[in-house]
Amino acid sequence: MRGKPFAAAFVAFLLVFLGGAAIAGVNGSTTQVVSPPGGESHDAPDKTTTTTAPVKDTKSVEEPTKDEKPERDTTPPRFEIRSPANNSYVDRQVIVVSGGVEPGAKVFLGDRRATVEGDDWKIEVELKKGINTQRFKAFDEAGNYTVRGLVVHYGEEGDTTPPRFEITSPANGHETRDKVIVVKGVVDPGAKVLVGDRRATVDGDNWKIEVELKKGKNILTFKAYDAAGNKSVATIYVYYVGGDHPDYEFWATQKYGSCGEEVPYDVFYGKGKPGSVIEVGSAYGSGRVEVGEDGHWELKVYFETAPFGESFKVTVAASTGETKYFHFVNTGEGH
Repeated sequence: MRGKPFAAAFVAFLLVFLGGAAIAGVNGSTTQVVSPPGGESHDAPDKTTTTTAPVKDTKSVEEPTKDEKPERDTTPPRFEIRSPANNSYVDRQVIVVSGGVEPGAKVFLGDRRATVEGDDWKIEVELKKGINTQRFKAFDEAGNYTVRGLVVHYGEEGDTTPPRFEITSPANGHETRDKVIVVKGVVDPGAKVLVGDRRATVDGDNWKIEVELKKGKNILTFKAYDAAGNKSVATIYVYYVGGDHPDYEFWATQKYGSCGEEVPYDVFYGKGKPGSVIEVGSAYGSGRVEVGEDGHWELKVYFETAPFGESFKVTVAASTGETKYFHFVNTGEGH
């Protein structure tokens, strides 16, 4: 009879055990301790039983925050010229220009690239006689750039001596019946001679230019400039004592005598018989104009195919028979 109560107790134990396991599976992780019902039994386990179910981590993981884009670098690079000093005089045709720059930057003079070592840079520069102006640029890796200008004088340091300059013809106080005269003189080679805004022709140390006179006393002032910018001035007095023609007066002159523009040109002007035609001709350009009612005429002539540095003759001819001759030089300074 004792076996029935024991069997009933064992069945109850299984039900409790299985029910606890089911609850553990639902709730996640739990520890269940089960003791045998009643007393001891050889069929029941003699030790406590522990069961553990893993607990699933349901904590959400946040997305990492993306770094914001850095702002674009717009600061120009540090850049300076240390040698030679600005507006200094040098006696060598080839010099080394050097300075400091932001590390990693590039330094250019035109399309030439300077040597950069760390935060120092340098480049050789060939100078022309007189005033030289260079423009340097430094570029950093972001494309920003800094500009500094350098002016260097190639010649003797502190040259303040005015150029040798004098008028040799005509003599001071000269009287003439010619409306247009040629003034000549000597000057230091390489200097420029000007009367007003007109430039004289200089050949070695000789210069000359045509000048139109007015009735009576004419004060003619000429200026000469050397490569260092020093100036000399010379003045003469010339008296025009000629009379006007009863019908008309003819004369012609040119404004420049040379030009360095990409397409060289000169301006010719003068007086003539109203309604007559003035023709300006040369091997490299020509033109024509009619004299106005007041007797004045002016003509701008282009010498597009003129050779560089060669003087050539220009003829001014009036339909009334008068002729004047001039010379022109394409200096090529605009190229």
